[in-house]
Amino acid sequence: MKNQNLLKTSLHSSMFCMGLFSTFYIINFFSFQLSTIFAALTLVLIVIVNRTIYIGKVNQSFLMFLFIVAVSSVLNLYFSMHKTYNLNVSIKGIVEYAILYLCAGQMVYLKKKELRYFLKGLRLSCIIHILWSVLQYIAYQGFTIDINDVIFSNMLHFGSDEYGASRYVGGEFVLSGLCWHPINLAPTLALTVLICDKWYIWAVAFFIAYYSKNSTTIVVLILLLILQISMVKSKDKIIKTRRRISLKRFIVFPVILTVFVLSAIRLLPLIRESLVNIFNRISAMGDSSTQAHLRYYTAFLSIALRVSFLELLFGCGIGRSGAYISQIFHQYNIAYWSVESDPMNFIYSTGLLGFVCYYLWLFIMVIKSWKIDKRTTIFLFSIIIGGIFYGMQFPWVMQIELIIGVLLERRESIFDIKSKQKGSKISV
Repeated sequence: MKNQNLLKTSLHSSMFCMGLFSTFYIINFFSFQLSTIFAALTLVLIVIVNRTIYIGKVNQSFLMFLFIVAVSSVLNLYFSMHKTYNLNVSIKGIVEYAILYLCAGQMVYLKKKELRYFLKGLRLSCIIHILWSVLQYIAYQGFTIDINDVIFSNMLHFGSDEYGASRYVGGEFVLSGLCWHPINLAPTLALTVLICDKWYIWAVAFFIAYYSKNSTTIVVLILLLILQISMVKSKDKIIKTRRRISLKRFIVFPVILTVFVLSAIRLLPLIRESLVNIFNRISAMGDSSTQAHLRYYTAFLSIALRVSFLELLFGCGIGRSGAYISQIFHQYNIAYWSVESDPMNFIYSTGLLGFVCYYLWLFIMVIKSWKIDKRTTIFLFSIIIGGIFYGMQFPWVMQIELIIGVLLERRESIFDIKSKQKGSKISV
């Protein structure tokens, strides 16, 4: 009995830590994000407690994607670029995907109160992330201290080999949160504003996005806001408008309105710049960076004519989707790098079959979530659209998506954390 209680406690703690470290992309060991390591521990503990392992119960399209990745890893030993192919990189990727898939799969039969340990950890992760981003701004603007560089790079030796633990664009410091690249803020802030659902969280999110100088992050937040306003018609909000307005609300509302107006005025130039950047990518205009991003799409036909049919179906392997671009356009003289676009990254690395399976899985969840919780629909759709302009399918984002798939199977939502009886605040 004591051993069983100890296992349960360990499981709950592991699930909480898995959620807590999910958005902290900067923390990793042996090339695995810390949340993935906790996912492996959670998987082991669930299997020990339940004495069984479930495969194929949920997220079947992702399982097919995983199978295609495995086949692709073997075939690339014989494909056209086999001389620069590293099987160990593919094995690492397969192991990580398998851990995330199997861990999420075991959660389908857990009790709701057990799943809440992960959800509470995820909520805290989002809150810590935005607080860290604000602290990052204050430390650098007020004292010229790059806290990411001091703590994560110099002390803990985390971060990217190329960028370190923080980001500078044109010599100017930009907010990146708990990552070395600000694009990680896009899915993080998207989760945060939907989980917390407070006006001041939205304001802070736009503040962080503004100083991240990342167009995709800005666009994702704008898209989220538009979708939430246009898609969500909550009965709770209709009832609230019929209530008598208290003196406190009468005083607070103008203050809130003023803050939003001032924030909007400050953000308008960057919003305009972000939309112009997106337009430039679509219309083949803009600077060299814009041209490079557009090339990921326009180069597909040239690449498709150069490779074999099998290579077109299965891709060139995980982590090296940029190899084709390097070969044709001589962009980056390295064997392993990924194009900064989710759709093209999957097409080039896992082939057309991998791309179809992965996006089929995502769109199935978008459709399923419509009647369960529209916040899930909004989140998934924003990540899909944002990924067109910049890659954001990090392992921790996949983990969230896999757990969303599990919760949808149970007709539950990743955004329902506090209440056990009430459903989604905005689900209709």
